[in-house]
Amino acid sequence: SDGLTLATGSQDDTVRLWSINTHKEIKRWDKLRSPSVALSPNGRLLAATDFGGIHIWDLKTCRESFLSLSNHEFNSVKISPDGSHLLATVSSYGALLWDLNTGHLAARFAAGHPIWPVGDGTKDPRDDNLPPQSWAADFSPDGTMIVLSAQDGARVFQIGTGECIYYLNPDVLPKYEFGSGVGVCDSHFSHNGRYLAMVGGG
Repeated sequence: SDGLTLATGSQDDTVRLWSINTHKEIKRWDKLRSPSVALSPNGRLLAATDFGGIHIWDLKTCRESFLSLSNHEFNSVKISPDGSHLLATVSSYGALLWDLNTGHLAARFAAGHPIWPVGDGTKDPRDDNLPPQSWAADFSPDGTMIVLSAQDGARVFQIGTGECIYYLNPDVLPKYEFGSGVGVCDSHFSHNGRYLAMVGGG
């Protein structure tokens, strides 16, 4: 974000904006079950996950829009460094990339497979061969790549081509077992884009 504002999603079904300088609440939205929220780097856009879609507010114009994916629950949401795209994860779908200028779904990236065809979000094109569970995704600092954290490890994709250029196998990571294995829960690029920090869970 812009470093002046903090966004939170809470178990009391609220999304709130806070001033970091004054520690006071700036704005509040009720009746939103949002496990993940994100602010754009310039602080203008706020995104919050909800069951069945993602709410997006333009904090300058107070305009709200909604990206719909019926009957699905999102694990995480991120806004690209330039504010033009939104990235969100659904456990069995992978990472979904929306163009915020058009509101259209632009691409889907999945664990266990290269990029999958973009559909209408109602039926997985590979329902008979579901991928490993996906937990979170993030943009690289220059906005050209994403990292997808999943049950079977972490993958780095080129956004422009959909190519998976790096795969970090959980076999080389510390072991964390829980049921079928949680794998890599979250991953983030360093500020220069050269390193990845990863969290495993179980």
